[in-house]
Amino acid sequence: FVIRQWERLYQNQGAEGLRRKPQRRRSAMSKSKTKKVKLKTTPHEELLKELEYLRAENAYLKKLQALVEERIVRESGKEPKPSKD
Repeated sequence: FVIRQWERLYQNQGAEGLRRKPQRRRSAMSKSKTKKVKLKTTPHEELLKELEYLRAENAYLKKLQALVEERIVRESGKEPKPSKD
């Protein structure tokens, strides 16, 4: 994206178009910043989010373990020992 802009500038204005231009000054008056309103979550909602996260993490770890075992079987030709879940 940036390179395309440079190409256009060079085609339209030549090397002069690529030279740095003086930065404009910011106004002395600061703009009022909008405050972000923090939505309050209930403890129940927080627990549900944590549960969802932990379930996803558990599924990820199970899949990772299965892939590791599959790779071991493929490389060694032996069956893996059953895990003690």
